[in-house]
Parts: sequence; structure tokens; C-alpha cells
Amino acid sequence: MRRPWRGLAAATGAALAAALLFARPTAAAAQQAPPTGRGDGGRRIERPASADTLRRSPRDSSRAGRAGRDSTAQQRDLITWIPNDSTIDALLKRQGYRATRYQADTVGFDARTRTMTLGTRDSSRAAVEREGTVMVSRRLTYNDSTSVLSAVGDTIILRDPARGEDIIGLGEMTYDVERKVGRTQDVSTIASSGAQWRVEAHRATFASDAESDRNTFWGRDGIITSCLDSVPHFHFQARELKRISNSVLVARPAILYVADVPVFWLPFIFQDIRTGRRSGILTPRLGVAEVVRNSPTYRRTIEDLGYYFAINDYMDASVSMDWRSGARATDADPGWTNLEGMLNYRWLDRFLSGGIGVSQRRLTTGTRNLAVSWSHQQEFSSRTRFTTNLNYVSNTTVQRQTSLNPNTVLATIASQANLVRQQGPFTINLGGTQRQYPGRQQVDRSFPSLNVSSRPLNLGDWFVVTPTLSYGSNAQLDIDAAGDFAWRYLQTPGGLDSTRLRRDSYTRNLGFGLPFKLFDFQVQADVRANEVANDFPEIKSVPDPNNPGQFFERVYARTFLTTVDYNLNAGLPQFLKGSWNLAPTVALVNVDPAGSFVRSERTNGAWVSQSKRLRYGLGVTPTFFALLPGVGAVQRFRHAVTPTLSWGYSPTARVNPEFLQALGKSPQGYLGGLAQNQLSLSLSTNLEAKLGTPAPSTAPADSTDGASPASAASADAEGRKVRLASLQFTPLVYDFELARATGRTGFATERFGYTFRSDLLPGFDLGVDYSLFLGSVLSDTAEFKPYRESVRFGFQLTNQSAVVRGVSRLFGGGAAPAGPADDDGAPTEAIGGLVSSGDARQQGLGAVTGSRSRSPIQEITGSGFRANFSVSQQRNRPARGGRVIEFDPARECAGFLGLPIYDFCLLQAERNRPTDPNTNPGTVGGSVVNYPPRTNVALQTQFNLTPKWSASWSTSYDVENRDFAAQTVTLQRDLHDWRAVFGFNRIPNGAFSFTFFLSLKAQPELRLPYESRSYRVPASGSLR
Repeated sequence: MRRPWRGLAAATGAALAAALLFARPTAAAAQQAPPTGRGDGGRRIERPASADTLRRSPRDSSRAGRAGRDSTAQQRDLITWIPNDSTIDALLKRQGYRATRYQADTVGFDARTRTMTLGTRDSSRAAVEREGTVMVSRRLTYNDSTSVLSAVGDTIILRDPARGEDIIGLGEMTYDVERKVGRTQDVSTIASSGAQWRVEAHRATFASDAESDRNTFWGRDGIITSCLDSVPHFHFQARELKRISNSVLVARPAILYVADVPVFWLPFIFQDIRTGRRSGILTPRLGVAEVVRNSPTYRRTIEDLGYYFAINDYMDASVSMDWRSGARATDADPGWTNLEGMLNYRWLDRFLSGGIGVSQRRLTTGTRNLAVSWSHQQEFSSRTRFTTNLNYVSNTTVQRQTSLNPNTVLATIASQANLVRQQGPFTINLGGTQRQYPGRQQVDRSFPSLNVSSRPLNLGDWFVVTPTLSYGSNAQLDIDAAGDFAWRYLQTPGGLDSTRLRRDSYTRNLGFGLPFKLFDFQVQADVRANEVANDFPEIKSVPDPNNPGQFFERVYARTFLTTVDYNLNAGLPQFLKGSWNLAPTVALVNVDPAGSFVRSERTNGAWVSQSKRLRYGLGVTPTFFALLPGVGAVQRFRHAVTPTLSWGYSPTARVNPEFLQALGKSPQGYLGGLAQNQLSLSLSTNLEAKLGTPAPSTAPADSTDGASPASAASADAEGRKVRLASLQFTPLVYDFELARATGRTGFATERFGYTFRSDLLPGFDLGVDYSLFLGSVLSDTAEFKPYRESVRFGFQLTNQSAVVRGVSRLFGGGAAPAGPADDDGAPTEAIGGLVSSGDARQQGLGAVTGSRSRSPIQEITGSGFRANFSVSQQRNRPARGGRVIEFDPARECAGFLGLPIYDFCLLQAERNRPTDPNTNPGTVGGSVVNYPPRTNVALQTQFNLTPKWSASWSTSYDVENRDFAAQTVTLQRDLHDWRAVFGFNRIPNGAFSFTFFLSLKAQPELRLPYESRSYRVPASGSLR
């Protein structure tokens, strides 16, 4: 039977269907109890996970946690249902029945076959809904006996809450409501896996399993794409495909089409679309050339071949292998195999997180390198915190030689451990650090390091004390700087033998401070002990006691210097506070800058002392400023000058000659005992500009608050101060008594420097340091001869910088759009791992294990112009007289003379020379090493060539050797859904690499890579 309905038919259709179904006598079909676990329109009810004994939470994971979803709330409505009347509401409230709801322009019901047919006359759609499952189409047929729903139309949409996404078919669709199995053609659905993937098939079958919450989709002649445009820019075409919801997506065979052009064939594609962490195979890093060599000399390299283990919600692990072919290997570029294991853990409820990594790299030459890293953060309580970032490599030469990342080649290997405890008013800090250097055997270790500080302790209204305690132990192990002796010779039964001399140096210091305030008197009191020990033979120039002014040389198997000192400095109440800030002081100081008590190898361990004397001082720190009229957009200038002028006087004192001999100094020509009448001056000046109020905007005000965005911006810009120039000078000391006694200049400052900064260029910093004297100012042979020792200069530019915008407007360009501001306040990574030698902030580059340290080419993030420019120069004043050793790489590599690795050793020795070779000298009179100067220019920039092309360039140029130490050039092309990256990389260890890969934005692991690597050693004696 078929009955057309008009007018009220659409409004009362739902009531008629409900009455017909509720009146059926067959309980098996019409009076089945609702399934358990369902309610609220058929949505699946998630049961909360029970807590375990460890108070586990889904967030306690080292990766993203699980999250529930409401499929119906996140999707648009398919049909607008006509409101129910009282009869339908009464029927729906009856227990033990399941209702089928429908809506259409026309409806026909065949009582014999129990079939209902729905149709529409215009562009509207008919709809049928049962237990949350909705199907809409131009024509629908529902058979109540078989629970089969059939649809015919141009567009058919099926929404089943159990599936989580819509099924869109063209032409026809059949769906079994009870079994939740359907068939259709020209179907389309969406799969979520970080990005939205559209899956289409010409013929498809789909099924749902409510018990296991699994939906399966089979298709033939389908396509898969993450481009949701009406005409996708790319797609994978597959003959057969299968998708299991929240599990996997598989297709075979697959052909990649870019703009309908086939570019690549794959036997199958596999995409894991599960959420959360799970075990699986790591994505290996290899290029096309690793599969099909394009050159007979090409050497294959494969990385990240391994497996990932999701152990539980708190930890995961991975094991991987890297391999480089040993075919046609050289001494500079051998083949190698690297095995690595990583364990990460994170337990938020216990405030615990970290990771452990171990890797071993074995070269084809037999050399091995063991790398270990451990990062750990834990808060035991609100007052106790423990952090570590430990990194160690057994062979830094292998670490440098086999790396393809220029940052890691130049970076030091740093470790840090720190325990902080807040105990009452005291803060206890216990920790240590260690540094290893690429290509060098030297290790700098500082452990333990203890610092105890306190808040001011008020013992009365007139007495405040702030005690401090510190202890530190530093060691320089296996020093590779040039010394007096490089080999130790031994007499053996077989004859004379030699072994490399190990040179170690140790420093220990202990200090206790008790500064206190008594009424308005500030008193600084402290006791300090320091010891320097050099555990290696040294040649020392010793003053001849019988012939003043003469020296003779002596070899000491071990040298040391121990000093103990106490200081007392009283600051009297200040006068003229806020204007001249006049501050008198009285201090008890040493005659010689060394400690009060000393012992050394010169005294055979016996203690000797020196006298102290009073020093009377007076300091004044005024601030002079002037307000100048502005120009243009500047409302006013403010120029401030702050000089710090201090005067000090100490009477004449005598120094014990034995004390000077313990230090290795000669009493002949010693000027330390002269009276001191010194004047010290330091200066700082600032020039600031106050910007004026911008012109009023004609933009309409917001109706809600009456303020326009333009007026808000004007309020922010009004009164903003810009530092145009800031100049600081280090103190200069002039001694009138020294000038009178010696008849030469009275300057008593050995070093002088200045720093210039400005906000006109972000990060602009210029600093220059000078050595003023050739020799010590305490000797009458010192010569006033300024010598520039270091220069540092750097600045940053972005497309928002005033200079860049001004140049852009000069050439007709518009203002650059405002981009996201840099988050300078974001916490930086704790120092540890690979620390860049070129970063002034010593930003960490990651651990010595893991893939982060071996990725030379990365995708360019962000947009717009950005550049960092820096220049640094470091040189030591050439020493004259005494024992002077000139640095010679040939001397360091004499043991490899005649071997193929000799040229490579020369290169490494010159580039890995110590930056501060004369540390921990101990007593004076030792050898001094003259190293060539270092001048380095570094540039890091990224910019957009076109709206689709972007580029980045990172380089480091060695001015002294006229050679680029490192070069990294990256070109990137945005291809809508894809990203093409071209990279060129040159590293100081002589390695070259060219990289190209095409990666999918929605799935970065899906890439078509190509990489070519080579190694070249520059000729010996030249880096040009």
C-alpha cells in the first residue's frame, strides 16, 4: 500500500511510524530491551578507568594521552526534525520499545512485506533515524522484517554514532541496521590521524562492531588524500583498500598522483590511525640512493632502523641502528655501525620525568665510541628539587669525525647535575658540571660544588646578618694544551721507551662569608682558602737569591699553590643619598694581591705570611641627566651620565721576601709595598628617546566599549621609551704614588674594556677589551702598551625591525605584517648535552644520543625575514722573555709523521686548539704559550624569496685561515600539501652532504628523500 501525504503528512509522519512499530505483537522484533551501555541518543558511554596503586592518570604519559570524543556533538546536523506533539511524546516514553523515526514529503507502507518507502518532491531530503543511526537521501526504503535500510539518490549520507564519522555515497546505499553492515558505491569518508584524511572508493562495504568499538571499511578502486579541496592537489590511487577505525588504513597497490600526474608507485601503503602511544617500527631515514646507487663511489647510509616500545603509560623505549658503508673507506671517513637504545619516563603524579640513552659507534678501523646521556627532573617536595643532564662520550674524536651536523661538530659536550634544598632561611645548592670538547681529550670537571646562602637574619632592630658558605672542586683532566714536556721516557729492559705525558690540574676553594649590618654600618667579613695543583712536570724560572734580578731554571715534577685569606671591609653610613651618594669605607687589605698565608712547591709545603694594611676610601656616584627637545616622532630625549668616582689611600708596607719567593716573584723591582694613593673612575651613559603620541585615528569606535583598536594601539605606543645608545666603561685606576716613585704612567689597571648597546637594532652588542700593560703592574719593568685582546659584536634583524621597514619603504615596499612575537621569556633548556660554542647564551642542542643530534637539514619554520649576525675575535698578548712556547701543529702531530692520517691531524690540531691555554698557572715563572689569534664571523638568516619559496643560510667564516668553517644552506618550496626541501651542508670535519626530500605536511614521515655525502681533507698546512 502506498499513500501520499501532503501538508500535515510531514509533521505527523514520525507519530504514525512510532504507532505502527509500537503496536507490533512480535516481541523479538519490537520489544527487545535496549542494549546495555547505550543511552543519550545511542552515544557510547565511556566508563572511567579505575585508579591503580600508582594513582595512574591518563595524563601520566610521555606522549599525548587518551581523550574521549562525542561524535554527534562535533558534527553538523543532517536533518532538522519537526517538533513532536503530545501523542508522540507519550508513545516515546513507554518502556521496552525501540522507536524508528522518519521524515519525508511522501511515505508508502506495505503491510505484507513490512516495507516503508520515503521520498521527496523538491531538493529536500528524506530521513530515517533509529537508535542514533541516521540516513538521509532523496529516496529511502526501510524493511522492518530484515532491518535493512536502502537509499537511492545523488548524495546519500549515513551517520552511525558507533562509527564516529559520516559515510557519504553516490547513487545507492544499503545498510543493515541490526548487523550494522552496509554496501554502497562512490563512497567518501574521513579518517583522523593528526590530520584529516579523505578516503573514497567506487565500490565499498562497511561494518560496525559495537562490542569491540571497531568499524571496518573495505573499498575497491579508491583514493586517499589529505587535501580536502573539491579537486585535490594530490592523492593516492589504490585498487583495494581497508580501513579499521582507530586502528589502521591499508591500501594496495598505491600510485601517488600530484595534480593527476603519476609520480610514484608503491606496493602498498600503511597508515596507523590509532591515538596515543603504541609499539611499532621506527621510520627509517634513507634515500633513493640507498636503494639504487647513482654513482659507483656513493656510500650508503641508513639511520633510525629500529623498533619503538610503548611499555606503559609512564615510560617508553626504543632501539635503533645506524649504518654507513665501509666500501672505499678512508682514514678521515671510515664506515661505521651505531647501536642505540633510549628509555623515556614521565610520571606527573610524582613530578618525575627524564630519559636515558646509550649508544655505541664502531668504526671499520676498530675504533669505538660509547655515548651515554641521562636527563632527569624530579621534585621531591616544594622545597627540594633535583635535575640532571649528564652526557659522556668515550672518544670525542669519533664524535666529531662522524657527525654530519655542523652544530654538534662545533659544540662542547656538557653535563650538569643540581640539587636544590630550601631549609628554613637557608638555600642549599649542591651540584657539578663537566665539559668535553670535540676532537680533544681534555675534560673540565667541576664537582662537587656547594653553595649555601641565606635570607637576611634579623637578630634585632639594629643587627642583620647574611651568612654564606661555598665549596668547589674543579679539575682539568688530560690537558692537551702545549707544555714543557709532551712525552715521558722510561728505561725498559728492551731499551728506551716513551709514553704520552698526562697533564692534570686541580683547583679547590672554600669560602665563608659573614656580612652584617650594624645600625647603618655595612660590614663585609669573609675567610677564603684556595689551592691550585698542577700534576705534571713544569720548568719554572726561579729568582736567584744570591744575584738579585737573575733567574735560573728548575724542573718541578709537581707544582702547587695554596692560599688562605681573610678580609674585612666596613662601609660607613652614606651621605647625600639620592644626589651625590657619598660613601666612605675602611678596609683591611693585603699588601700583595695574593692571600694572607701561602705555601707552594718553592717553600716545600711550609706556610709563609704577609702583612696587611688599612685602606681608607671615599666613593661618590652621582647621576647627571638632561632633557632635550625631540625631533619628528620623538617627543623628548633623555641623556644620563653616571660616573663612579672613588678615592683610596693605603700607607707604605713591607712585604716578606720569603712570601714573594713562595709565589715565584723577585723582591728586585717589586712595587707592591709602595703607598697607594689611587683614584678610580668608571662611567656609564644612556641616551633614551620617548616616542610621541601617534596621530588620532578616524576608525569608528567599537559599540561595546567605545574604544577603537587604533586608539588602543595609540595608548600602548604613547610614552614608550627606546634606548638609542648605552655605553659602559670598566674602571680605570690611576695611582699618584706609583707615578711619583717610578717616573712613568700611574695607571694601575691591567685591563680595560667598554660595551655599547642600542635598541635600534635588536640584540645589538659591541664589546672591546684591552690589555694595558706588557708585564705586571707590580713590577718596575711593566710597559704601558695597550693591546686589543678581544672583540665581540652582534645584532639581530627581523621583518619588524625599524631598519628593515625603513629600507623596504625606501624601495617602495609596504609594511611587513606583524608576526608572532618572540617568546623571550620562555624557559630555555638546561645547559647540558651538546652546547653550541657560538651561542652567547649557551643554549643546549640536545643530548649526545638520539636523532636530534644528527639531523643537519631541517624544515624552515615560521615566515618572514630574520637574521643573526655576530663577529668575535680572541687573541692573547704575545709574551716576551722567559720561557715562551710558540704553538705548532706539526709538533702536536709528530707521532703521525709519515702516516696517511698526518694531514688530518694537522687540521684537527689547528682547529681544536684551546681557547684559554694559560689557566691555573699556580706560581709565576712558568712557560707561556703563544697561540695565533682567532677571528670568526657567523651569520644565520632566513627569508622568503617568493610567497612559496623560502631560504635559510647558516655560515661560520674563519677570518685568520680564510676558510668557511661551516655552511648550511636550505631552500624550501611550499607545494600546497607538500613541502620540498633542498639542503647543502659543509662541516668543519671535512664532510659534505646534499639533501633533498619531499615530505607531506599531513604526514611528515611520508617523504621521498635523496642524500649524497662525501668527505674531503684539506691539504696540510692550509685551510684555504
